[in-house]
This record gives sequence, C-alpha cells and structure tokens, in this order.
Amino acid sequence: YSDCGAWVRKAWDEWNKRGTLPQGPGLIVMLLPANRVEQKWWQEHVEPYRDRPDSPLRVEFLPGRMRFDRPGWTPGPKGDRPPFGCCLLIWQKPEVSR
Repeated sequence: YSDCGAWVRKAWDEWNKRGTLPQGPGLIVMLLPANRVEQKWWQEHVEPYRDRPDSPLRVEFLPGRMRFDRPGWTPGPKGDRPPFGCCLLIWQKPEVSR
C-alpha cells in the first residue's frame, strides 16, 4: 500500500492497451485502502471515472475491515486487522459490467 498511485496508473495503462492486444485484459481488480480518497492519485485516476455509465471503472467499498489469515497463524486480541477499510477498483469490459 506504499505507492497506490503507481499501481492504479499501471492498471489504467494495461486497460488502455487492451484495444491493441488480441487478448487484452477483460477484467482488472485491485484491493486498496478505502481511506485514501483525498490523495492526489485517487483524485486524478479514480474519482473522475468511477461508477460512470461510460467508464470501465467501478468502486466497491467493502464492509468492515479485512482480515488476512495465514496458515498456522493465530490472531491476537489486537492487530489482526488493518486500521482502515478496503475497497475494490474494478475495470471491466462494458458488455459484461454492471
């Protein structure tokens, strides 16, 4: 989660390349912190496009806080969840989206 902006730009680059590739991506999904909506990368690369009828990008805000379990790991009383909620950024071809 240290450089979300670079990954969102990369996802847009890959999405935009799909028209020039025979088997370009039909779906890209990213799990990101939901508490970063004020940051420049969100304002430039997500907010202008999310959830618009003519855009391939939609955002799903996930309820609660995620827990990432690992084999053989026992969660402690604290610290087993991140201190923020998460969201999914979903790029999907228009013919299969919504």
